[in-house]
Amino acid sequence: QRWEKAARGLVGSDARIEEVQKLLKEYVKGNLHSDAMEELRARAREGEAWLREARDLFDDCGIELPDLTAVLRSDQADLYCVCRQPDDLQRLMLACDTCEVWYHMHCVGVPPAKAKQLAASNDEFECPACARKSGKPYPFSARVKKVPPKKTPRASEVAELLRKADQLRVCVEEAALLRDAHAACLEWHAKEAPKLLDALSATTPAADPAADGAGDGDGKLSTAWARVGGGALARGLYDDGEAYRVEPELMSLLKAWRFRRLLHEARGLP
Repeated sequence: QRWEKAARGLVGSDARIEEVQKLLKEYVKGNLHSDAMEELRARAREGEAWLREARDLFDDCGIELPDLTAVLRSDQADLYCVCRQPDDLQRLMLACDTCEVWYHMHCVGVPPAKAKQLAASNDEFECPACARKSGKPYPFSARVKKVPPKKTPRASEVAELLRKADQLRVCVEEAALLRDAHAACLEWHAKEAPKLLDALSATTPAADPAADGAGDGDGKLSTAWARVGGGALARGLYDDGEAYRVEPELMSLLKAWRFRRLLHEARGLP
């Protein structure tokens, strides 16, 4: 009777999947019989299938956190270190006394004993980038020297997954978190995309036709593309966009610009 009463209390789609799964386990352990069991099992399977699909979508996202829930909860969180990851509250960090950016000790190659020594002696720590700018040798061997790529799912992919979540007959916490992350991504795109388009439009007429040859429209656009993409606006937008767990459509364009800028820097071009 207690189990039947609990099952009747989970009739609505607002029943959490964990509650449904717990009740199903009690059913098996108690060797019970109830007509409500099959419906509960079907609802649990729907939620579990959706969760598997969501985890697969984020499986290779590049966010170094233990599970999907932690990844989604880190949406718009501050990013740190050379690795550009959110704080996982596990790895020890130290701040550069020059740029005041926090770094994972592992990423910048600082042994724990040396970190304790720095703290005890009040010696200053300078990150690899600041040491390079000041012309000083960096005394440690950094393990991470460039930002690992992130492959968060695109807004269109997440929208499709959320449509499936709307059909679930159980409440899945990750679906609510994903919905919030998707909404935040769309809001950021709607706010920031016009700024970049305005900057690009303002730059295009002033582009030097000789810079890209032939003086055609593509040449002017390419020059403007390089100017805006290599500027503070595009860099700032790229850094901001990385904090979102659902990739705004604008990020695809910014990634292409960033790749072009890095390619030019590697070739010694402006």
